[in-house]
Amino acid sequence: MKTTHANSYCKLAHLFCALGLLALFPRAHADVISDWNDTAIRVIKSVNPNPIFASRSLAMTHVAQFDAVNAVVGCYEPYAAHLSAPGASAEAAAAQAAYHVLVNLYPSQLFTLDAALAGSLSAMPDGTAKTDGIALGNEAAGVILALRANDGSTATVRYTPGSGPGVWVPTPPAFAPAVLPQWRYVTPWTMTAPEQFRPGPPLALESASYTADFNEIKALGALNSSTRTPEQTDIALFHNSEAPGFTLSSAARFAVAAHPLRLVDSARLFALLNMAVADALISVWDAKFTYNFWRPVTAIRAADTDGNPATDPDPAWLPLAATPPHPEYPAAHTIISAAGATVLASVFGDEFTFTISSPALPGKPRTYARFSDFPGESSLARIAAGFHWRNSTVVAGKMGAAIGRQALAKYLRDIEPPTIIGVVPSVKELWPPNHRLVPVTVAVIATDNCDPAPTAEIIEVTSSEALTGRGDFAASDWEITGPLSVNLRSERSPIGSGRVYTLTVRCTDAFGNSSVECVRVICPHDQRGRRNKAKL
Repeated sequence: MKTTHANSYCKLAHLFCALGLLALFPRAHADVISDWNDTAIRVIKSVNPNPIFASRSLAMTHVAQFDAVNAVVGCYEPYAAHLSAPGASAEAAAAQAAYHVLVNLYPSQLFTLDAALAGSLSAMPDGTAKTDGIALGNEAAGVILALRANDGSTATVRYTPGSGPGVWVPTPPAFAPAVLPQWRYVTPWTMTAPEQFRPGPPLALESASYTADFNEIKALGALNSSTRTPEQTDIALFHNSEAPGFTLSSAARFAVAAHPLRLVDSARLFALLNMAVADALISVWDAKFTYNFWRPVTAIRAADTDGNPATDPDPAWLPLAATPPHPEYPAAHTIISAAGATVLASVFGDEFTFTISSPALPGKPRTYARFSDFPGESSLARIAAGFHWRNSTVVAGKMGAAIGRQALAKYLRDIEPPTIIGVVPSVKELWPPNHRLVPVTVAVIATDNCDPAPTAEIIEVTSSEALTGRGDFAASDWEITGPLSVNLRSERSPIGSGRVYTLTVRCTDAFGNSSVECVRVICPHDQRGRRNKAKL
């Protein structure tokens, strides 16, 4: 628990980091949370790289890690495992929690996971703290595994495509059936229900907006487009080469390496990031299989059936890349990117320059000046690839941002207010009572488990006497001049023991929790036996 002057502010420096997604790109070491994120993604890709299943696995892994680490530190509210082990090793707990989840989800990777766990634990000194941490990690992981055992992810849901204008059907070249239709019913992590952020319906086929989107993608997203620039082609192929959930985890790992966080804050970041990504997929699957809107390749080939005279068919039209096998509206890549970028920006600030490399385009990395630039480019990528109408990406971006904001606002929160250790005025006694305003500043010492720099301000001043001891009410007897400064009038009634000003100070942490404390400044009736008076 760090002690800090509450009127100081913690400022993040502008950062630059390079993010590499190439298999041989050197790993930047940050902490045990980042290490196990990297391990988890490598294990997932080796077994089933489907990003939808991966989102569930990563959320389970990191929520278990967070609850384990938080049980040691006691900083934030837990997600599911209400545990307390203040003497345990948080690092051992985090490693063991990740291992326990992953070995249950991917038992075929036991050898790889055993080696990763041995590597993590070997860096920690033996002893009771380590042993307790291992037990804690197993317990936290067990809670999450039980929680998600019947979340609907393995349910069998029959789905029969419809037909007619505007309705999704399997698309060329594979004409594969819709993938994982049950995902629209999976239990969310931070949403109240899969349909919480369900948008309104897609654009009407006869509308001018649909016509504009149709003509845009018909030209820009075609396999042999004459209007798509080389950079737009690179952007489309770049974003099609890697699931955005994996990319966002890579961004988080390198951000933590460049700007280290406390272990509990790193665990919280990865848990919130991956819960937001997982919920984005649940939310978008709910919308996709609610509206079952057709893909551009179907719409353009069958434009003569859409009832819109401004859309011309092209029976041979193909997109730049193969269309994913699920309904079009809204755009999955964009909702995931927006949800994840919202979480990352909340920790590091939106202005954060990072560069991503892709094996699909060697020697052509993409650089972003802001986290919010990533979902914006993802939207362009899906249009240029010929997968999504522009309206679908706009709607998805709003959905993803809302999901990210809600996760941040309602989960893994700091719910404890700062502890105010002391409030000390620069002047404790006003003398002589000459009716003058005296400047007084207040020093506040406070601690907070989760915020190293809570802020403080004077919110109220009261007096034990009526305004102005002289009774003329000519001016206020006090005025707050700054967050921790006030002018107090050196005055008191000629009768009585003197005047007492009470200054109320509020201390607030980054999560909005606040506590108050009062301090008194007096103007005595006389000076008999008194010291520490103000020199006026």
